[in-house]
Amino acid sequence: MSKSYAVIKRHALRLLISLTILLFFILHVTKFIEWDFINALENKAYDVRVRLTMPNTVDSRIVIVDIDEQSLNEIGRWPWNRKVIANLIDQLFNTYHIDVLGMDVVFAEPDNSSGLKQLRELAQGPLKEAQRFLEILKTLETELDYDALLAQSMRNRRIVLGYAFPIGQEGARVEAGELPPPVFSREEVQTYQLNYINANGFAGNLPEFQANAMIAGHFVFTPDPDGIVRRVPMLHGYKGQLYESLSLAVARTVFGNPKIELGVVTSESGYHSLEFLKVGNRNIPVAGNIQTLIPFQGCQGSFPYVSASEVLNRRVKNPEILKDKIVLLGTSAAGLWDLRATPVEEIYPGVEIHASLISGLLDNRIMENPDYMIGMEVSL
Repeated sequence: MSKSYAVIKRHALRLLISLTILLFFILHVTKFIEWDFINALENKAYDVRVRLTMPNTVDSRIVIVDIDEQSLNEIGRWPWNRKVIANLIDQLFNTYHIDVLGMDVVFAEPDNSSGLKQLRELAQGPLKEAQRFLEILKTLETELDYDALLAQSMRNRRIVLGYAFPIGQEGARVEAGELPPPVFSREEVQTYQLNYINANGFAGNLPEFQANAMIAGHFVFTPDPDGIVRRVPMLHGYKGQLYESLSLAVARTVFGNPKIELGVVTSESGYHSLEFLKVGNRNIPVAGNIQTLIPFQGCQGSFPYVSASEVLNRRVKNPEILKDKIVLLGTSAAGLWDLRATPVEEIYPGVEIHASLISGLLDNRIMENPDYMIGMEVSL
Protein backbone atom coordinates (compact mmCIF):
# COMPACT_ATOMS: atom_id res chain seq x y z
CA MET A 1 0.00 0.00 0.00
CA SER A 2 2.84 2.34 0.91
CA LYS A 3 4.60 1.57 -2.40
CA SER A 4 1.46 2.40 -4.44
CA TYR A 5 1.03 5.62 -2.47
CA ALA A 6 4.63 6.62 -3.21
CA VAL A 7 4.13 6.01 -6.95
CA ILE A 8 0.92 8.07 -6.94
CA LYS A 9 2.62 10.81 -4.98
CA ARG A 10 5.61 10.84 -7.34
CA HIS A 11 3.41 11.04 -10.44
CA ALA A 12 1.19 13.67 -8.84
CA LEU A 13 4.26 15.81 -8.16
CA ARG A 14 5.40 15.45 -11.76
CA LEU A 15 1.91 16.32 -13.00
CA LEU A 16 1.76 19.35 -10.72
CA ILE A 17 5.13 20.60 -11.97
CA SER A 18 4.09 20.02 -15.60
CA LEU A 19 0.77 21.83 -15.10
CA THR A 20 2.57 24.73 -13.39
CA ILE A 21 4.98 25.09 -16.32
CA LEU A 22 2.11 24.82 -18.79
CA LEU A 23 0.10 27.46 -16.91
CA PHE A 24 3.18 29.68 -16.77
CA PHE A 25 3.50 29.72 -20.58
CA ILE A 26 -0.26 29.94 -21.26
CA LEU A 27 -0.54 33.03 -19.03
CA HIS A 28 2.38 34.58 -20.90
CA VAL A 29 1.11 33.73 -24.40
CA THR A 30 -2.35 35.13 -23.64
CA LYS A 31 -0.68 38.25 -22.14
CA PHE A 32 -2.62 37.78 -18.90
CA ILE A 33 0.75 37.98 -17.19
CA GLU A 34 3.88 38.76 -19.20
CA TRP A 35 7.43 37.90 -18.22
CA ASP A 36 10.00 40.28 -19.65
CA PHE A 37 12.74 37.68 -19.89
CA ILE A 38 10.59 35.48 -22.18
CA ASN A 39 9.79 38.48 -24.41
CA ALA A 40 13.51 39.28 -24.55
CA LEU A 41 14.34 35.71 -25.59
CA GLU A 42 11.57 35.70 -28.21
CA ASN A 43 12.79 39.02 -29.61
CA LYS A 44 16.37 37.80 -29.83
CA ALA A 45 15.24 34.62 -31.58
CA TYR A 46 13.14 36.70 -33.98
CA ASP A 47 16.13 38.97 -34.71
CA VAL A 48 18.27 35.96 -35.58
CA ARG A 49 15.58 34.65 -37.94
CA VAL A 50 15.34 38.05 -39.65
CA ARG A 51 19.09 38.18 -40.27
CA LEU A 52 19.13 34.62 -41.59
CA THR A 53 16.17 35.01 -43.96
CA MET A 54 16.43 38.59 -45.32
CA PRO A 55 17.24 38.75 -49.06
CA ASN A 56 20.55 40.64 -48.63
CA THR A 57 20.26 41.98 -52.17
CA VAL A 58 20.08 45.53 -53.52
CA ASP A 59 16.58 46.58 -54.62
CA SER A 60 17.23 49.12 -57.39
CA ARG A 61 13.52 49.99 -57.77
CA ILE A 62 13.78 52.27 -54.74
CA VAL A 63 16.49 54.94 -54.53
CA ILE A 64 17.36 57.00 -51.47
CA VAL A 65 18.32 60.62 -52.14
CA ASP A 66 20.42 61.17 -49.08
CA ILE A 67 20.82 64.37 -47.11
CA ASP A 68 24.26 63.10 -46.13
CA GLU A 69 27.37 64.70 -44.67
CA GLN A 70 28.57 65.65 -48.16
CA SER A 71 25.30 67.46 -48.85
CA LEU A 72 25.40 69.28 -45.53
CA ASN A 73 28.97 70.38 -46.22
CA GLU A 74 28.12 71.65 -49.72
CA ILE A 75 24.62 73.09 -49.24
CA GLY A 76 24.74 74.04 -45.58
CA ARG A 77 23.21 72.83 -42.34
CA TRP A 78 19.70 71.42 -42.22
CA PRO A 79 16.98 72.61 -42.59
CA TRP A 80 17.70 73.98 -46.04
CA ASN A 81 15.60 76.82 -47.32
CA ARG A 82 12.54 75.81 -49.32
CA LYS A 83 13.97 77.22 -52.56
CA VAL A 84 16.68 74.55 -52.37
CA ILE A 85 14.09 71.82 -51.76
CA ALA A 86 12.00 73.11 -54.69
CA ASN A 87 15.09 72.98 -56.90
CA LEU A 88 15.81 69.44 -55.70
CA ILE A 89 12.28 68.33 -56.63
CA ASP A 90 12.53 69.99 -60.03
CA GLN A 91 15.84 68.26 -60.73
CA LEU A 92 14.45 64.86 -59.72
CA PHE A 93 11.39 65.10 -61.96
CA ASN A 94 12.62 67.26 -64.86
CA THR A 95 16.25 66.16 -65.17
CA TYR A 96 16.25 62.62 -63.79
CA HIS A 97 12.60 61.69 -64.58
CA ILE A 98 11.76 59.81 -61.39
CA ASP A 99 8.33 58.20 -60.91
CA VAL A 100 7.34 58.83 -57.28
CA LEU A 101 8.93 60.92 -54.53
CA GLY A 102 8.36 60.10 -50.85
CA MET A 103 9.49 62.75 -48.34
CA ASP A 104 10.88 61.42 -45.06
CA VAL A 105 10.95 65.02 -43.82
CA VAL A 106 8.24 67.43 -42.65
CA PHE A 107 7.69 71.12 -43.42
CA ALA A 108 5.60 72.28 -40.49
CA GLU A 109 6.74 75.91 -40.15
CA PRO A 110 6.93 78.79 -42.66
CA ASP A 111 10.33 79.52 -44.20
CA ASN A 112 11.31 83.13 -43.50
CA SER A 113 14.96 82.76 -44.45
CA SER A 114 14.62 84.90 -47.59
CA GLY A 115 13.82 88.02 -45.55
CA LEU A 116 10.50 88.51 -47.33
CA LYS A 117 8.58 88.72 -44.06
CA GLN A 118 10.78 91.56 -42.83
CA LEU A 119 10.53 93.38 -46.15
CA ARG A 120 6.75 93.14 -46.04
CA GLU A 121 6.75 94.54 -42.51
CA LEU A 122 8.82 97.49 -43.74
CA ALA A 123 6.39 97.97 -46.63
CA GLN A 124 3.51 98.17 -44.18
CA GLY A 125 5.39 100.34 -41.71
CA PRO A 126 8.35 102.74 -42.05
CA LEU A 127 8.61 102.44 -45.86
CA LYS A 128 4.93 102.36 -46.78
CA GLU A 129 5.32 105.72 -48.57
CA ALA A 130 8.53 104.73 -50.38
CA GLN A 131 7.14 104.07 -53.85
CA ARG A 132 10.41 102.85 -55.36
CA PHE A 133 10.88 100.33 -52.52
CA LEU A 134 7.32 99.04 -52.95
CA GLU A 135 7.83 98.59 -56.70
CA ILE A 136 11.05 96.64 -56.22
CA LEU A 137 9.47 94.50 -53.48
CA LYS A 138 6.59 93.62 -55.79
CA THR A 139 9.01 92.34 -58.44
CA LEU A 140 10.94 90.30 -55.85
CA GLU A 141 8.03 88.74 -53.98
CA THR A 142 7.64 85.73 -56.27
CA GLU A 143 11.35 84.93 -56.10
CA LEU A 144 11.58 85.43 -52.32
CA ASP A 145 8.45 83.49 -51.34
CA TYR A 146 10.25 80.19 -50.83
CA ASP A 147 7.17 78.38 -49.52
CA ALA A 148 5.22 79.32 -52.65
CA LEU A 149 8.11 78.07 -54.80
CA LEU A 150 8.08 74.73 -53.01
CA ALA A 151 4.30 74.40 -53.27
CA GLN A 152 4.53 75.14 -57.01
CA SER A 153 7.23 72.47 -57.47
CA MET A 154 4.93 69.86 -55.88
CA ARG A 155 1.96 70.58 -58.12
CA ASN A 156 0.83 67.81 -60.51
CA ARG A 157 3.63 65.47 -59.44
CA ARG A 158 3.52 62.08 -57.71
CA ILE A 159 4.78 63.36 -54.37
CA VAL A 160 4.01 61.79 -51.00
CA LEU A 161 4.66 64.04 -48.01
CA GLY A 162 5.70 62.76 -44.60
CA TYR A 163 4.56 63.93 -41.19
CA ALA A 164 4.85 62.89 -37.55
CA PHE A 165 2.70 61.88 -34.64
CA PRO A 166 4.93 62.88 -31.69
CA ILE A 167 5.42 60.21 -29.04
CA GLY A 168 5.21 60.89 -25.30
CA GLN A 169 3.77 63.67 -23.19
CA GLU A 170 5.14 66.42 -25.44
CA GLY A 171 2.89 65.16 -28.21
CA ALA A 172 -0.16 66.42 -26.34
CA ARG A 173 0.95 70.01 -26.89
CA VAL A 174 1.76 69.74 -30.61
CA GLU A 175 -0.64 70.56 -33.44
CA ALA A 176 1.53 72.01 -36.17
CA GLY A 177 0.69 72.23 -39.86
CA GLU A 178 -2.14 70.25 -41.41
CA LEU A 179 -3.01 66.56 -41.58
CA PRO A 180 -4.08 64.85 -44.82
CA PRO A 181 -7.61 63.43 -44.99
CA PRO A 182 -7.89 60.26 -42.86
CA VAL A 183 -8.19 56.93 -44.65
CA PHE A 184 -10.85 55.81 -42.16
CA SER A 185 -13.34 58.09 -40.45
CA ARG A 186 -14.36 57.97 -36.80
CA GLU A 187 -17.61 56.24 -37.71
CA GLU A 188 -15.84 53.48 -39.65
CA VAL A 189 -13.34 52.93 -36.84
CA GLN A 190 -16.15 52.61 -34.29
CA THR A 191 -18.08 50.22 -36.54
CA TYR A 192 -15.16 47.79 -36.75
CA GLN A 193 -14.09 48.13 -33.08
CA LEU A 194 -10.43 48.49 -34.01
CA ASN A 195 -7.48 48.66 -31.65
CA TYR A 196 -4.77 51.08 -32.70
CA ILE A 197 -2.04 53.40 -31.45
CA ASN A 198 -3.49 56.81 -30.72
CA ALA A 199 -1.66 60.14 -30.86
CA ASN A 200 -2.30 63.26 -28.81
CA GLY A 201 -0.85 65.65 -31.37
CA PHE A 202 0.78 65.91 -34.77
CA ALA A 203 3.46 67.73 -36.72
CA GLY A 204 2.07 68.07 -40.23
CA ASN A 205 3.00 70.10 -43.29
CA LEU A 206 1.90 73.63 -44.11
CA PRO A 207 -1.55 73.70 -45.77
CA GLU A 208 -0.17 74.91 -49.11
CA PHE A 209 2.16 71.90 -49.29
CA GLN A 210 -0.55 69.46 -48.26
CA ALA A 211 -2.88 70.92 -50.91
CA ASN A 212 -0.35 70.51 -53.73
CA ALA A 213 1.10 67.08 -52.88
CA MET A 214 -0.69 63.96 -54.06
CA ILE A 215 -0.97 62.33 -50.63
CA ALA A 216 0.82 62.09 -47.27
CA GLY A 217 1.78 59.40 -44.75
CA HIS A 218 3.13 59.34 -41.21
CA PHE A 219 6.66 58.19 -40.48
CA VAL A 220 6.08 56.85 -36.97
CA PHE A 221 8.20 53.96 -35.67
CA THR A 222 7.19 52.04 -32.53
CA PRO A 223 10.25 50.53 -30.80
CA ASP A 224 9.77 47.48 -28.59
CA PRO A 225 10.64 47.80 -24.87
CA ASP A 226 14.27 46.95 -25.66
CA GLY A 227 14.45 49.94 -28.02
CA ILE A 228 14.60 47.85 -31.20
CA VAL A 229 12.33 48.81 -34.12
CA ARG A 230 10.74 45.62 -35.47
CA ARG A 231 7.30 46.81 -36.61
CA VAL A 232 5.53 49.88 -37.96
CA PRO A 233 1.87 50.93 -37.54
CA MET A 234 0.35 50.81 -41.01
CA LEU A 235 -2.54 52.88 -39.66
CA HIS A 236 -2.18 55.36 -36.80
CA GLY A 237 -4.98 56.97 -34.85
CA TYR A 238 -5.70 60.61 -34.09
CA LYS A 239 -8.97 61.84 -32.60
CA GLY A 240 -10.71 58.60 -33.50
CA GLN A 241 -9.64 58.60 -37.17
CA LEU A 242 -6.97 56.51 -38.89
CA TYR A 243 -4.07 57.75 -41.03
CA GLU A 244 -1.79 55.64 -43.23
CA SER A 245 1.98 55.27 -42.98
CA LEU A 246 4.45 56.83 -45.41
CA SER A 247 5.43 53.43 -46.81
CA LEU A 248 1.79 52.46 -47.41
CA ALA A 249 1.02 55.85 -49.01
CA VAL A 250 4.01 55.52 -51.38
CA ALA A 251 3.08 51.95 -52.30
CA ARG A 252 -0.55 52.94 -52.95
CA THR A 253 0.66 55.75 -55.21
CA VAL A 254 2.69 53.22 -57.20
CA PHE A 255 -0.36 50.91 -57.39
CA GLY A 256 -2.58 53.71 -58.72
CA ASN A 257 -4.13 54.83 -55.40
CA PRO A 258 -6.54 51.96 -54.72
CA LYS A 259 -8.71 52.30 -51.65
CA ILE A 260 -7.65 50.59 -48.41
CA GLU A 261 -10.10 47.93 -47.24
CA LEU A 262 -10.15 46.30 -43.80
CA GLY A 263 -9.76 42.53 -43.62
CA VAL A 264 -11.73 41.97 -40.41
CA VAL A 265 -12.36 38.31 -39.53
CA THR A 266 -15.20 37.36 -37.21
CA SER A 267 -16.63 34.01 -36.15
CA GLU A 268 -19.62 32.64 -34.28
CA SER A 269 -17.35 31.91 -31.31
CA GLY A 270 -16.85 35.65 -30.82
CA TYR A 271 -13.42 35.89 -32.46
CA HIS A 272 -12.98 39.36 -33.97
CA SER A 273 -9.72 40.56 -35.43
CA LEU A 274 -8.29 42.81 -38.12
CA GLU A 275 -5.87 40.46 -39.88
CA PHE A 276 -4.95 42.31 -43.06
CA LEU A 277 -5.39 45.47 -45.10
CA LYS A 278 -6.54 44.91 -48.66
CA VAL A 279 -4.89 47.31 -51.14
CA GLY A 280 -5.78 46.51 -54.72
CA ASN A 281 -4.99 42.83 -55.23
CA ARG A 282 -2.68 42.64 -52.22
CA ASN A 283 -3.42 41.63 -48.64
CA ILE A 284 -1.07 43.30 -46.17
CA PRO A 285 -0.88 41.26 -42.94
CA VAL A 286 -1.22 43.27 -39.71
CA ALA A 287 -1.27 42.26 -36.07
CA GLY A 288 -1.89 44.08 -32.78
CA ASN A 289 -2.52 47.83 -33.07
CA ILE A 290 -2.58 47.50 -36.89
CA GLN A 291 1.20 47.03 -37.01
CA THR A 292 3.20 45.01 -39.48
CA LEU A 293 6.62 43.43 -39.11
CA ILE A 294 9.32 45.14 -41.17
CA PRO A 295 10.59 42.91 -44.02
CA PHE A 296 14.18 44.10 -43.89
CA GLN A 297 15.91 43.91 -47.25
CA GLY A 298 19.34 43.68 -45.65
CA CYS A 299 21.99 45.76 -43.92
CA GLN A 300 22.41 49.46 -44.66
CA GLY A 301 23.03 49.92 -48.37
CA SER A 302 20.33 47.50 -49.54
CA PHE A 303 19.00 50.32 -51.73
CA PRO A 304 20.97 52.64 -54.03
CA TYR A 305 22.00 55.92 -52.40
CA VAL A 306 22.47 59.20 -54.25
CA SER A 307 23.74 62.28 -52.44
CA ALA A 308 21.24 65.16 -52.50
CA SER A 309 24.05 67.55 -53.44
CA GLU A 310 24.82 65.41 -56.51
CA VAL A 311 21.19 65.77 -57.62
CA LEU A 312 21.08 69.51 -56.97
CA ASN A 313 24.28 70.09 -58.92
CA ARG A 314 23.42 67.63 -61.73
CA ARG A 315 26.44 65.49 -60.95
CA VAL A 316 24.79 62.07 -60.76
CA LYS A 317 27.21 59.88 -62.71
CA ASN A 318 24.60 57.35 -63.79
CA PRO A 319 21.26 59.15 -64.38
CA GLU A 320 19.58 55.81 -65.18
CA ILE A 321 19.79 54.94 -61.48
CA LEU A 322 16.96 57.45 -60.89
CA LYS A 323 14.89 57.16 -64.07
CA ASP A 324 11.34 55.89 -63.42
CA LYS A 325 12.27 54.94 -59.85
CA ILE A 326 10.60 55.34 -56.47
CA VAL A 327 12.71 57.91 -54.64
CA LEU A 328 12.78 58.56 -50.90
CA LEU A 329 14.25 61.81 -49.63
CA GLY A 330 15.80 61.13 -46.23
CA THR A 331 19.03 61.26 -44.30
CA SER A 332 21.83 59.03 -43.08
CA ALA A 333 23.68 61.90 -41.36
CA ALA A 334 24.17 61.19 -37.66
CA GLY A 335 23.46 64.78 -36.64
CA LEU A 336 19.91 64.75 -38.06
CA TRP A 337 18.72 62.06 -35.62
CA ASP A 338 17.02 59.63 -38.00
CA LEU A 339 19.11 56.58 -37.08
CA ARG A 340 17.35 53.63 -35.43
CA ALA A 341 18.23 50.41 -33.64
CA THR A 342 16.90 47.42 -35.63
CA PRO A 343 17.33 43.63 -35.70
CA VAL A 344 19.65 44.15 -38.67
CA GLU A 345 22.01 46.79 -37.30
CA GLU A 346 22.23 48.86 -34.13
CA ILE A 347 22.54 52.08 -36.16
CA TYR A 348 20.26 51.98 -39.19
CA PRO A 349 18.80 54.86 -41.24
CA GLY A 350 15.08 55.33 -40.71
CA VAL A 351 14.63 56.01 -44.41
CA GLU A 352 15.79 52.44 -45.20
CA ILE A 353 13.06 51.09 -42.93
CA HIS A 354 10.52 52.87 -45.15
CA ALA A 355 12.32 51.53 -48.22
CA SER A 356 12.23 47.95 -46.88
CA LEU A 357 8.52 48.23 -46.20
CA ILE A 358 7.81 49.61 -49.67
CA SER A 359 9.89 46.82 -51.21
CA GLY A 360 7.98 44.24 -49.17
CA LEU A 361 4.64 45.77 -50.19
CA LEU A 362 5.62 45.72 -53.87
CA ASP A 363 6.60 42.05 -53.67
CA ASN A 364 3.76 40.99 -51.35
CA ARG A 365 6.49 39.94 -48.91
CA ILE A 366 5.12 41.02 -45.53
CA MET A 367 5.50 38.57 -42.65
CA GLU A 368 2.35 37.37 -40.88
CA ASN A 369 1.75 37.32 -37.14
CA PRO A 370 -2.07 37.28 -36.82
CA ASP A 371 -3.91 37.35 -33.51
CA TYR A 372 -5.15 33.77 -33.97
CA MET A 373 -1.54 32.66 -33.43
CA ILE A 374 -2.24 33.12 -29.71
CA GLY A 375 -4.78 30.28 -29.86
CA MET A 376 -2.33 28.12 -31.79
CA GLU A 377 0.43 28.75 -29.26
CA VAL A 378 -1.91 27.88 -26.38
CA SER A 379 -2.87 24.64 -28.17
CA LEU A 380 0.77 23.76 -28.78
